[in-house]
Amino acid sequence: TDIHGDSEALVRSLIAGGLLQPTSSVTHLVWTEQGQNRRLVLGGDCFDKGPSTLVLLRLLKRIWQDKPDSIWLVGNHDLRFMLGIRSLTQDNHPLHSHFFARMGKKAIALLAEMHTECPVDFPVDYPAYWVDAYWPQAFREQASAILGKRLVKKEIKQLHAKQASMQQACLKRFASEQVFNQACSWAVAQFLQPGGEFADLIDRWQLHFVAGPYWFCHAGVNDAAIAIWQQG
Repeated sequence: TDIHGDSEALVRSLIAGGLLQPTSSVTHLVWTEQGQNRRLVLGGDCFDKGPSTLVLLRLLKRIWQDKPDSIWLVGNHDLRFMLGIRSLTQDNHPLHSHFFARMGKKAIALLAEMHTECPVDFPVDYPAYWVDAYWPQAFREQASAILGKRLVKKEIKQLHAKQASMQQACLKRFASEQVFNQACSWAVAQFLQPGGEFADLIDRWQLHFVAGPYWFCHAGVNDAAIAIWQQG
């Protein structure tokens, strides 16, 4: 669980658990007999922080090719990124228009990494969206009955901080607004659109998994987050 973009750490863990041969690497998986016969359950939070989320996602694709019965439990970091990217494909309703900025600066590294693989002429169909000065009041009116005044106030305060930090990180990693918007559009294409490199992988997400007396779920995901994801 909580791999956070560190593919080598995942391989080392599988070796230590006796599931992979010691000769295995990120690009070459050699399963032991035990590894071939065991079901893998990944506890979520594969996105953010680590050396390369893209390398990890491609490693996960190889694992599922070898072991199609493996389980990926969605974590809060995974969910936050996907909700943020997906919000770019929706209307600017105050209840979800802030999801992109809510990703915060942690999302910038992955977007920058993705842009290095983006075709130079890729169209900007889904540009970044930043909330404006009118959003807090609109959000307060729409969300108070759902979250309550205390949580609404907290969300607005946190959103302003997250948006500011994300914009600062964006300025450091991207040469222009156009380049950043292109990275966002490329992310939408690769994660959400049919034929995208990671679209089928994301479709494998599960909220929970039950095996005998054991129930598995990522602790960072709560009922409210899941409801938002399911409602679109």
